[in-house]
Amino acid sequence: MLMIAGKGIVDSDFMILNSAAFFDQALPLCAAYQNKYLFLDRDSTGQNCSRIALASEKNYLDCSIWYKDSTDLNEWLIKAGNKDKLHFREHLNACKLLDSGSQLSGS
Repeated sequence: MLMIAGKGIVDSDFMILNSAAFFDQALPLCAAYQNKYLFLDRDSTGQNCSRIALASEKNYLDCSIWYKDSTDLNEWLIKAGNKDKLHFREHLNACKLLDSGSQLSGS
């Protein structure tokens, strides 16, 4: 589970899918947003969903490169050291997904 503590999210919405089976239904809902960041699993299903989204329009960014050696973001957060988490947090701040007072942790 990705937990965000501190001051929290600034002007961001998140859509969390419990299954890739909901991906096709989610795409039309995402159309209203200017920028879309994908944190999908690194398995073949997640990567296929990323390819579909990236091919559908240019405003998607596949963020799974940050946890390319893990099966998903949660696994990476559990295994990652503080330095890696700080670097990832800085990337999220640059994307305006978190404010500077937020902290990330995996459980």
